[in-house]
Amino acid sequence: MLRVLVIAESEADQRIVCALADRVILEEWRAEPDAAPESMLRPLREWTGVEPGTQVLRWRDIKRLAQNHRPAQLRALGFRPGQSGEDSVALHKALIVAELLLGGVRTALVSRDLDTRTATARAASHQQVADHSASRGWRLILAAANPMMEAWLLHGFEPANAAERNACSQLRSELGFDPTQEAHQLDAQQRPPRRMPSASLPSC
Repeated sequence: MLRVLVIAESEADQRIVCALADRVILEEWRAEPDAAPESMLRPLREWTGVEPGTQVLRWRDIKRLAQNHRPAQLRALGFRPGQSGEDSVALHKALIVAELLLGGVRTALVSRDLDTRTATARAASHQQVADHSASRGWRLILAAANPMMEAWLLHGFEPANAAERNACSQLRSELGFDPTQEAHQLDAQQRPPRRMPSASLPSC
């Protein structure tokens, strides 16, 4: 079984990003002419955090977990305090802690919203760590939600009844575009504001 470390902002984000990952895998799985039944796929992978009984390592917990280990342990596995880039220090620490606590796990699904003014730097820092950690055998799957996880939910939303179809039609008229197809355009920081994806979800 493949064990995959999941790094996300919350348990809710973990459920969403893992479900999407399974969805992508299953779509590729079905495309194979000799594919086995889908029920045989799920037992092949396990989502995990670094603490017993968890399925996600939350970003806010990385610092606490890293503090439980001596600086010499982190340095011995490649961490240098001077590494730069938004999120790069935390993500690198997370992988080091995973090596100490999870043994042979070397695949990580990294979920992070790109809803900050430094979104480009945040995404670049993830790629920087992915490239650097490859030499230690890590494979990082970068799941960067643009601008946030709710955008992915909107993009996958399909109205189930007339009321939801009418609500989405009203949103399209109000925004000037279809939020279920172009959720990345939603940004409350724009003037005039175009809502955030999280504000649009209840309306649909």
